[in-house]
Amino acid sequence: MQTNPRHSPACLFTNSMNYIISIERSVKWHDFAELIQAVGWGVGCDQSAFDRSSSAYPLVAHASGFDGQLLGYVSALIDGVYSTMLGELIVRPTHQRMGIGRALLAQVEATYPNVPIYVKALGSAKLFFESCGYRRPASEMTVLYKKNTLIDFRHARYLMSIQKIQLLLFANRIHR
Repeated sequence: MQTNPRHSPACLFTNSMNYIISIERSVKWHDFAELIQAVGWGVGCDQSAFDRSSSAYPLVAHASGFDGQLLGYVSALIDGVYSTMLGELIVRPTHQRMGIGRALLAQVEATYPNVPIYVKALGSAKLFFESCGYRRPASEMTVLYKKNTLIDFRHARYLMSIQKIQLLLFANRIHR
């Protein structure tokens, strides 16, 4: 017997637009991969990558249609006191401008009230966040990033092994 998703204990918010907002970690990796592909973020999401990413965030919420289709997803890094940093806020293009993004954002805000939320808004997303009450800071903030690659890791290990050899040779000379 199936239960009505509106009465699920993990269902935190429903509305007349026929979707459910939930913090239950029930999103399947292939549904997430399909969602990010639908918004044009490309392909390449596999189960391992999704599991690592979603488990790193203390808060994950999603919007699902009553048919089970994943319509939106939000993740946030939260210390619970000083700051919240939004990870992803994704809404399926066919369901944008229906309140899903606002509802997901409201879930983040409601989970940790009075904790500042920081967003790295790209492109036209700035207008969305400003319409939700977010403001640009008086002093400029810049988001910097560096993608650590396996090549960097291997190179670092290589350099460390060279340093060890140099230290051994140096130590060997001292003891002669």
